[in-house]
Amino acid sequence: MMNNKSLFIAALVVGLFLAALFSRDGEIILLSMPFFTYMMFGILKFPKKVDLIVARTLKRASTAPLEPIEMSVLVENADISQAILSLQDPLFPSMRLLEGRLKQPFLLAPGDQIVLKYAFSASRGIYSWKSVRIVASDPFSLFELPLDIPASAKILIHPELMRLGHIPIRPRFTRHIPGSIPARLPGSGTNFFGVREYRAGDPLRRIHWRMTARYPHKLFTKEFEQDEVADIGLILDTRDLNGDHPGGESLFNHAVRATASLAEVFLREGNRVGLLIYGERMVPLFPGSGSRQLHRIYNCLAQASTRRSIPLEYLDYFSSRLFPSKSLIFMISSLGNRDLPAYQRLCAGGYQVILISPDPVEYAAKKMPAAQINALAFRASKIERYIRLSQLVSMGVQVVDWPMDQSLNSIIHESFSNIYLSHRRYAGR
Repeated sequence: MMNNKSLFIAALVVGLFLAALFSRDGEIILLSMPFFTYMMFGILKFPKKVDLIVARTLKRASTAPLEPIEMSVLVENADISQAILSLQDPLFPSMRLLEGRLKQPFLLAPGDQIVLKYAFSASRGIYSWKSVRIVASDPFSLFELPLDIPASAKILIHPELMRLGHIPIRPRFTRHIPGSIPARLPGSGTNFFGVREYRAGDPLRRIHWRMTARYPHKLFTKEFEQDEVADIGLILDTRDLNGDHPGGESLFNHAVRATASLAEVFLREGNRVGLLIYGERMVPLFPGSGSRQLHRIYNCLAQASTRRSIPLEYLDYFSSRLFPSKSLIFMISSLGNRDLPAYQRLCAGGYQVILISPDPVEYAAKKMPAAQINALAFRASKIERYIRLSQLVSMGVQVVDWPMDQSLNSIIHESFSNIYLSHRRYAGR
C-alpha cells in the first residue's frame, strides 16, 4: 500500500520521464534514475506477509475517573525475516494521553519480542479493544502494510465515589438476616430495646440488676434491638429534565456519583441492593448483595447518560417486577413537573420512597453569568420546586433536597436525623 511519500516519488519519476519525452532530452531521464532506484529498492524490501503475535495488557480491570492507566502491548515476530513495524493505537475521544506515544516505530528480528507501553486517563465509561493496528513497511517507509491483529482488553471506569458514612435508615420492613439496620425486634443487637422477665437460658450478663433490686422475688433480663438487612432499590433518573442549561451534564454526573456511593455503602453493610436506570433506555438490575453486585452496578452506571425526557408513569411496569414488595426505594432525580402521580403510586404500592433531588435551579444559577439571571424567574422556579417537594412530603415521601454546593453526606445525615423523631417533615433546607 503506497503512502504519501511513495506517491510523491512516483509522481516525481513520472513527471521527469514525461518532461524528457516532451523536451527530447535524455539527461532528464538520468535525473529520474536515483528516484526510480530508490523506489524499486523499497518495493523489493517491502514485506508481503508478516507473522506477528500480539497481546494487550492492562494493569487493572477497573478504576476511578482520571486515574492513570498503563497499557502494555507485547509484539513478537514469529516470521523468519526481520520486520520494520510501527504501532498505531489511537485513544477513544474521552481519553487523554499521559505518558508515552501512540505511534511507536520499532525493528524486530526473527523470534524477538518487544513490550510497548503508554499511559492514559479516561472519564466514566466502559472501554474495550479488540485488535491492535500494526503497520509493516520497507526500510525507507515508502510502502505500508496495515495489520489489525486481535488483542482484546477491557477496562471499567466506574463513577467517582463520594465519602458517605453510615446512613441511619429505618426501613419499615427488614429481612430476617443479621445486618446493621435496627429491626424493631428483640435480638442480639447493640441498642437497648427493653426489659422482660428472666427465662431459663438467658445469659447472666444481661440481667437487669436495678429492676431485679426493685422486685427481689423476680429476675429481669435486658433485651437489645436486633440488627438486620433490608431490600433497597436505587432508581437513577436519566431523563433530560433540565434542558440544555449550563452544566446540565455535570449535574447528571453528580447524580451518578451519588447512586454509586449509596450502592457502595448499602452493599458494604450487607443489604440487598437493586438498580434501575430509568429513561429512554431502561437498564434493570435485580437485587443482590456482595462485591459482585457492586461491580454489576458500577458496570451499569458507567454507561449511563442523559436521554430525552419520557413520562415517569412507565416506572409502574418495572417497580413491582424488579423490587420486592415493601422495599426501601431511593430515587435520585431532579424531579419533573408531572412526576408526582408516579411517586403516589409507589407509596400506595407499599414502597417506602426516599427522593434525593439535586437542585437544578441553584446549580444553573451558579453556572450562569450574573447578568443573565432574571431574579423574578429564579424566585418563581425556587417556589415551584418548593411546592412540588412539599407535595411529595405530604404523600409520605421523604425528601432530601440536595444543594450542589454542599456535600451529600452532610445533607443526608441532617435529613435522616430528623425524619424519625416524631413525624415526617421536609428536611432539605
